[in-house]
Amino acid sequence: MNENKEGKTRMSRLSMSLWVLFSLLAVGCKPEPKPDVPPVAQYLKDNEDCTCASAEAILKSGLPYPNSQFETYVDEKGRQKQRLVSRDMWLGPDRFVIPGEVVGSNPTWPEYHPRHYQRLGGSLPNFYPPGPSEGVIDGMAAMVDVHFTCSMEPSYAATWGKGYRSNEEGIEKVRVAYQREATLLPKHPGLVTLSKREDLGMWELLLDFQTGGKGGRSWEASYWPIDRELKGPDGPVSSIKCDRRHDPEEKRYSGIGWICSSGMRLTEHASVRVDVYVSHLTHMPSVFDQVQQLLVNVKQPRE
Repeated sequence: MNENKEGKTRMSRLSMSLWVLFSLLAVGCKPEPKPDVPPVAQYLKDNEDCTCASAEAILKSGLPYPNSQFETYVDEKGRQKQRLVSRDMWLGPDRFVIPGEVVGSNPTWPEYHPRHYQRLGGSLPNFYPPGPSEGVIDGMAAMVDVHFTCSMEPSYAATWGKGYRSNEEGIEKVRVAYQREATLLPKHPGLVTLSKREDLGMWELLLDFQTGGKGGRSWEASYWPIDRELKGPDGPVSSIKCDRRHDPEEKRYSGIGWICSSGMRLTEHASVRVDVYVSHLTHMPSVFDQVQQLLVNVKQPRE
């Protein structure tokens, strides 16, 4: 009886030893692990077509993402430090190498998302017209914010090169739209006016609503430079649209940072919108030019 029990014990130990041996051999025969897949690859099947196209172009290029270039410098105290020189921004198939001083990011998206760096930002000194700086205006810090829109839809690409061909055409079409909108509130009809604002050097097309109660007002305002046109790379003319009329008598705009925006088509797949404060409206033409020139200069040839 004892011999039978000892035999079973020996067999159990032998089985365990063999199991351990085969396990070790199996581990040794496993294939080498595959290299890590770049995090941006997870967006190849994103719901947004431009995100997919950007991810595909990044992987095809073989470049890292994010792709940031740094340089070492010595500060005034003799310490070595690093500064950002440039960072890649992708808009579908197009790569832009953005200078470090105007690199922006959108925290809504993770760092490895193609849309994370689809933004420029900075203060007016980075995009400032030649001449002495005017500093802070109306108690608000100077600001330029640049956003991008991208689409791979054929219908979007088909609109490349289409738009207002002149300031006159744009003013007339916007005036008609404002006039239609002015009739939507019968109790508080809007008044549409076109004025030559010599103080701004711009035409002001205004939709002014008297909203009732305590003298409330609501505005829609578009501005067009008197002596020039704002043209994007594809040719059409842009206007400047503001959240609120530029009022020379009202300096603080109720303490709110009202925004003026102007946009341009950058490629057949992408457009850009430039934002400044209403109080900096007169600088928009220069900022518009500088943003356009910057993006044209840093756009890389397609492979």
